[in-house]
Amino acid sequence: MLARTFGCVRVVWNRTLAARRERYAAEGKQTSHAETDRALTAMKKDPDFGFLNEVSSVPLQQALRHQHPSQEHPCGRSCRSPEQSGRCLRS
Repeated sequence: MLARTFGCVRVVWNRTLAARRERYAAEGKQTSHAETDRALTAMKKDPDFGFLNEVSSVPLQQALRHQHPSQEHPCGRSCRSPEQSGRCLRS
């Protein structure tokens, strides 16, 4: 069961990352966590990805949570707006 869970997490991570990169390349826009969450829901409803329903949704959601900050905040911390000098603050 653990191997199946890790496999599902990897599928979700890779597909979400690819979609985020495609959107950024096409539109120049970042993808929000809410949008990736909706994409996960759509993946789980797709018959080709029915296996995602066989594992707990917690690790799948956690993969999205881990991916979002790595894309938005390369410094690993929450950042101020540019008007506030652009320095990063500790979370």
